[in-house]
Amino acid sequence: LAYADALTAVQRMPALLQVFSALHQLGRKERIELLKLLNGLLVREGRVSPFAYALRKLAQVQLQDDLDPRRRIVGQQTLQGARAELQVLFSALAAHGSEDETEARRAYEAGMSGLLPRARPAFTPLGHWAPRLDHALSRLDSLQPAAKEMLVKALVRTVSHDLRMTVAESELLRAICAVLHCPLPALYKVSG
Repeated sequence: LAYADALTAVQRMPALLQVFSALHQLGRKERIELLKLLNGLLVREGRVSPFAYALRKLAQVQLQDDLDPRRRIVGQQTLQGARAELQVLFSALAAHGSEDETEARRAYEAGMSGLLPRARPAFTPLGHWAPRLDHALSRLDSLQPAAKEMLVKALVRTVSHDLRMTVAESELLRAICAVLHCPLPALYKVSG
């Protein structure tokens, strides 16, 4: 991580994604060991950064999908059946887009209102967000394909509600799309 620390925030993820292609060359035992190591790296300096979380999730998805390709099955879960998981996902993403809770609530509503237009759970600031997001994403990966498409569009609405995208939002969105096995949507310039 010393190399990653020397890069600017905007340079980190693109640089590390170039290294990910080498993961395919690892043997099964090495992949399992790397997964264990990545889980230990998640907490740095007493808190979880969006970058560390995204790095771990991206590597986990690639390594786990290579270890067990059957994991990628077509899901049957509906958006209505995933309300609690959607609340966690959108709360985490919105909170990392703004330090102002009112702005985070607006971002949350911008995305959630399109998915659950009638009644939806309220924005909730999340303490210890990473394990809760892990659990939510593992459940949301079982959404129906059309629901995943709607979900990604709603995530983009959350990120873009204020006409800018932070590095943290960009990193989290990349990891979320990877876990959901959805393509990363075309995005605009990231602001620091």
